[in-house]
Amino acid sequence: MAKAKDFADDLTRDIIGRLSDPKSVRRFKSVSKSWRSMISEIQREDLVIVSGCRVYSADLDSPHILKQHYVPHGGEPVILRGSCNSLILLSSHYNIILSNKLSGDYQLIPYPEIITSEPYYKEDSMFLLHGLGYDSVDDDYKIVQIIWFCCVNHCLSRFEFKVFSLRNKIWRSPKRTSIKSSPVPYIMGSNFNMSKAVLVGSSVHWAAHYEQKSQYLVFAFDLTTEESHEIELPEKTKADVVGTLGGNLTVTHSKNEVVDIWVMKEYKVKASWTHAFRIPIVIYRGIYVSNCIRPIAYSRNGGQKILLECGDCSLFWYDLGNNKLDVVGINEHQVDEIYGITLCSYSQLPKSTGNHLLLKPS
Repeated sequence: MAKAKDFADDLTRDIIGRLSDPKSVRRFKSVSKSWRSMISEIQREDLVIVSGCRVYSADLDSPHILKQHYVPHGGEPVILRGSCNSLILLSSHYNIILSNKLSGDYQLIPYPEIITSEPYYKEDSMFLLHGLGYDSVDDDYKIVQIIWFCCVNHCLSRFEFKVFSLRNKIWRSPKRTSIKSSPVPYIMGSNFNMSKAVLVGSSVHWAAHYEQKSQYLVFAFDLTTEESHEIELPEKTKADVVGTLGGNLTVTHSKNEVVDIWVMKEYKVKASWTHAFRIPIVIYRGIYVSNCIRPIAYSRNGGQKILLECGDCSLFWYDLGNNKLDVVGINEHQVDEIYGITLCSYSQLPKSTGNHLLLKPS
């Protein structure tokens, strides 16, 4: 009987997870207490934490309690690239891995072939960037791969773009992009924190800066139009790290022993940048709170605290009321070092869940 009940619960979760309309999902809460509980569990935000070869999830209010998830990686370490709804984007040495945290399904996606005729572009001078998002026009999840080729002193840098359609299961060149010239004017992806993509709307974002002048910006690629664009920063501000908070784009700027967090209230409107809060660069309980701070989410208790990821991948709660930091203790027997953190949301379901969205083991 227990096995039959477990099977029924798994089937119910699968049905709920495939409902396309959020209003329909909410209506099903009245079916029974168990359905209400399952839907509440599905319609929430969880943390996804990557450590070496292992992928964990944790409740936002209890980030120290981890649940491990199976992801095929062949014993190779994986890198967390991003998330969109219940999909998690990872990469290993051999494949890109797209995992559906809600259903447990996954898909292994080979890297696209890299073709370049310039002999001076070597493998050790290439930086790979990846981002995941949802195209509501084509009802399709897409992955963008950007390869930044560079030579000595970045004098001959250029970009190569590829887009993977989950609907069509193919890599292709983007429909159009405004970056066609070589060399490109700026640098991106040259360190770990700059290489992480942040999804806002249908665009993924990276921190970037011009090589020939001390000017910083946010580089973005829209997965619906498949066009790239730049986002200007507040005056006299640089983007050490790009993030998102409450659905809005954020940048972290360090100066004079403090870290400033700026939030863009209206997307692509420079005047809407708002200074949100300031954190001192300190050594806190033996952990260095560095300039590479990324806000992850507000706490659920009225948003009085903000969960922060630091450059060394430590986790902190920052209290907006008393400006205090509290380190989040994670079981060191499970996680010796964190290599990536993202927020996985199930509250915004795509318009359709056609067969192209149902990830199955390859």
